[in-house]
Amino acid sequence: MKTLTEDPRNANLLFAGTEFGLYWTFDGGHHWRLASGNVPRVRVDKILVNEKTHDLILGTHGRGIIVLDDIAALEAGDPTAATGDAQLFPIRQATQIYEWRVLPVLGSFKFAAPNPPAGALLTYFLRSDARTVGDGDTAPASAGVKIQILTSDGAVVRTLWGPGEAGMHRVAWDLRNEFSVPPPPDEDGWFGTIRPPYVLPGEYAVKLTVGGRVLTQTFNVRADPRTATTPDGLGARMAAGMLIGELYRAVTDG
Repeated sequence: MKTLTEDPRNANLLFAGTEFGLYWTFDGGHHWRLASGNVPRVRVDKILVNEKTHDLILGTHGRGIIVLDDIAALEAGDPTAATGDAQLFPIRQATQIYEWRVLPVLGSFKFAAPNPPAGALLTYFLRSDARTVGDGDTAPASAGVKIQILTSDGAVVRTLWGPGEAGMHRVAWDLRNEFSVPPPPDEDGWFGTIRPPYVLPGEYAVKLTVGGRVLTQTFNVRADPRTATTPDGLGARMAAGMLIGELYRAVTDG
């Protein structure tokens, strides 16, 4: 073992860095599991848990720094030991990032690692395979479970579909509304594919439907803190963005 770190919110959750990868335990060290998935089996020399964002940060030998964003699902304990066929884990506050497109300089080969998924990270666990499609749902063939984003008064602003295979899954919501006719992903202009506008800052709920069971979690969405604006300005921007979506639908119908 190279290093050992205790989670700041759950004293029974420990992370061990070894010569052959990352291990964790949910019961204070009695039973250990190898972290699989995209975590490479390389030497882990240092482990930190960011106490503000609760990201798990690994310092490795040969693979640089690896970050597992938002480990609330691990801090909740061993999901296989919980009762019920499914779990929807707590969701941390999500921040909107206002972005603009800057084309890269030709000839630039500066290394850049992928950014974390933008928006809210929705993490759930399924004990067995599941598929949920209701009347009137238009779901992709690979859809497993239905995920709805609701405002504080119960209005649905977005419907997502997540994997339905047994195990732990994560779906990212980009904090945007939903167009009635979504543009195809390969329709690209100078500023990229047309996207729905951001939702207004405030409290939202996630509703996960698995078979006949419904699980919910609430969380907060905040505006980009770098931008000075007003609630009226944000509302006007969202209304204009949704009008663009209606114009696109009218052109598509035509």
